[in-house]
Amino acid sequence: MSEEKEDLPPSQLKYQQWLQSKHVHVASDLVTTTNDTNLVVAGWGCVANSDIEKGMVLFSIPRAACFGAAAAADDAENDDDDDPTTQDTQMDMAIAILRCQQQNNNNDTKDEQDWSPFLNLLTPPPHGLPWMWSPEFRQALLRGTELERVVENKAKRIRMEYEQIVKQQQHQRSSFTYQEYVNACAIVSSHTNPWFGVSIVPFNTTLNWCKMPNVEFDLEEDVPYENTVACQRIVGRASCNIKKGQELFQAYGTSGASDSVADFVYRYGFAPSTLEECSGMDGDVVSIDVADILSIAEATKKQCKNHSRLNSETLNLNTRRQVGSDGSDIPFSSVTNITQLSSRLEALKMSGALDESPWDGMRHWTAEIGRPAVSFLQTFCASSQSKSRTKRDRENENFPVSLEVEDRLAFDDGGLSKLVGIFIVLLADDADWERASISLQNFENDHKGSSSSGNEADSCDSEAKDDESSQASDESRKDDITASILLSSIFNLCPHQREKLLQVALHVGMGGNDPWRALLDGVANAIATANSDIEQKLKKGKTAEQQQQQDEKKEDISNTICMGTTTLTSTSSYVQKVKAAFEAANAAICLRRRKLIEGELSFKNIFTDLVTQQAKNGQGSDDVTSLAKEEAIKTVEILRHVEKSILEQAIKILEMATFDDR
Repeated sequence: MSEEKEDLPPSQLKYQQWLQSKHVHVASDLVTTTNDTNLVVAGWGCVANSDIEKGMVLFSIPRAACFGAAAAADDAENDDDDDPTTQDTQMDMAIAILRCQQQNNNNDTKDEQDWSPFLNLLTPPPHGLPWMWSPEFRQALLRGTELERVVENKAKRIRMEYEQIVKQQQHQRSSFTYQEYVNACAIVSSHTNPWFGVSIVPFNTTLNWCKMPNVEFDLEEDVPYENTVACQRIVGRASCNIKKGQELFQAYGTSGASDSVADFVYRYGFAPSTLEECSGMDGDVVSIDVADILSIAEATKKQCKNHSRLNSETLNLNTRRQVGSDGSDIPFSSVTNITQLSSRLEALKMSGALDESPWDGMRHWTAEIGRPAVSFLQTFCASSQSKSRTKRDRENENFPVSLEVEDRLAFDDGGLSKLVGIFIVLLADDADWERASISLQNFENDHKGSSSSGNEADSCDSEAKDDESSQASDESRKDDITASILLSSIFNLCPHQREKLLQVALHVGMGGNDPWRALLDGVANAIATANSDIEQKLKKGKTAEQQQQQDEKKEDISNTICMGTTTLTSTSSYVQKVKAAFEAANAAICLRRRKLIEGELSFKNIFTDLVTQQAKNGQGSDDVTSLAKEEAIKTVEILRHVEKSILEQAIKILEMATFDDR
């Protein structure tokens, strides 16, 4: 390496020497590392010295220079646990960092084992992580957000981990304080990536984030550079042309598509400033706890009996909710009027309508609401202009053998139809649920021990083998089939209609796409088509013999939907069920928004008190603690704004739903 050194501080000079000793390659003629805030957005970053062409190698870091990679290799041989990057604990890596620093301070390390030039440059995020904030401050700031319970659970776990470490240290020379441990955990949270299991990689930790990155890091094997030997390396290449003076940026996380503002705040301590207008990130979701869902289902049943409309504003936020010591919900410990509740919840989990919390250590189930796909909004807005469709229109809605990705995304309403489906299942009467339960049991028996999702999925896959999404996992195919069985059973579709609905689920659900909107449309089309056939036959004047034949056919058609003895009763029953589910879904989202808004009001009051107290103590505006809190407020304001925009868009879409046009 020949990067200019005369202006570098001693710590950076030692780091440059350490990089050379570890055979780290940096295109120093193209890249400069700096902490000049006029050149980089925050902290340390890298800037282009000259124009860089797409594909140029800028960094090449061998495995030996990645902190934690060796330990990850040992763990891989002796540990059958899940991927460590999915486990929200930084304990092992944090302890390793602290011990390396102590050994260096005690001169207990050999030069080749000295990681201090690298580790000493790593610091926690400048304004801290949410679980590092004081309890009163973080609880006021995060109330009602996705991170409220997650951060409290994390803070408790950090304390428990440290207490466990203290017990182990009683028989060891090394020791460190609680604050040192918290800081080390924050470093691990904000700097690690899943290379070689999990590790901290030079320069991969240096580049700042941008929504439009210009550098990509990838694992490459047996790629020697200059005088180095061939080995596994993390290689950073320019993903586009970069002009001289531009900062180098990267994407954070294992998958840019799944990034969310909540995850950024939790792991990195910031919400990207480019999101101030609430464009959000692809992975943004707002979760609705199963306890709240069940509370609303109970209230809906009561309202339906009283023939009144559900009012989310009158619901009690804490209705029958208990929380276990591990953060899990323990809903409805008392008697519920939802029969066979546990089996209904299990079916909803199996269908993918209910999701286990993505936050490690949080063992509760939720319904996740995100942003609808752009193609759905375009299709939805266009279709909402028309309130009637002819029988021919409905007949032309048969799904093709193969759907393009955009065609499937046109049904992605951000999880709203899943939420409606949840309430359809929970509000189903005993007869409807018994029918669905039997169908699910038959499905399980037919496919027990099978390595695939079933013959239905196999036949569909054979028809769509040219589609790249046809290689979806068995589990996702089971989700789609279960969702189809639930709806076709509850609405008692005939075998032909059930088969058509199953094909809808399998075609739309390929590649992990959400089929619930398409399934609800499919049920509505099936019922509307059957009723249309009945109406057409009733209008025709015939002889007595023909009339008798007509009556027999009418009875057959009515039996296909089994929702009443006349067309009017069948349509009314369907509309009542779906309308109740839509109103319940709307109430659930309104309740979630209400929690968020009440959290904002609570925070404003508490924060005003904090500012007043700081003024009394004579703390100036340049006080470090005050500045950190100010930045934390800005960060969480973006998070709140993103969550509120998701909920308000969901409410708008649900309120546009109509039930009289089918």
